[in-house]
Amino acid sequence: MLDDLTRSVKEAVSDGIQDPLNTTSGSFFGNIMSRFKGRLIFSAVFFLVFGAVALFIIIMIGFFVLKAL
Repeated sequence: MLDDLTRSVKEAVSDGIQDPLNTTSGSFFGNIMSRFKGRLIFSAVFFLVFGAVALFIIIMIGFFVLKAL
């Protein structure tokens, strides 16, 4: 998560350097937060889906082991 935040700050700084006239302090921090929220939502959805698949596999293995006993 910290990596996503640093990447968002670096991209916002890069945008500010490329277009300094249209970058205000409010738009700079807004740019950071919009990038960070997008990455955070993607990470949360990815880990929820990945966790659900992993949990399903663990439950199925447990079911087959108990069924074999």
